[in-house]
Amino acid sequence: MANDGGAKAYVHSLGEALHYEFKPLGVYVTVLAAGLRTQRCSKKFALDPKTMPMKPMSVEQCISEGLSGLVKTAPESFQAGSTA
Repeated sequence: MANDGGAKAYVHSLGEALHYEFKPLGVYVTVLAAGLRTQRCSKKFALDPKTMPMKPMSVEQCISEGLSGLVKTAPESFQAGSTA
């Protein structure tokens, strides 16, 4: 599990650095850091979603919330449905 946390931290840091580096060029970088998801491996590690402080979400919910966030922060020229 430490590997997973380290990898997520690296991706977050890389995404943040790329965002600041490319922002002056009009390129915006967004990183979707998926939280706990409902998975079979939860049972392997004896994790009970009912007792966890942060409840896991389905993959579909994770994708839906990530796309919703992208639409909210996208520049006007790239909003959903645009032809730009």
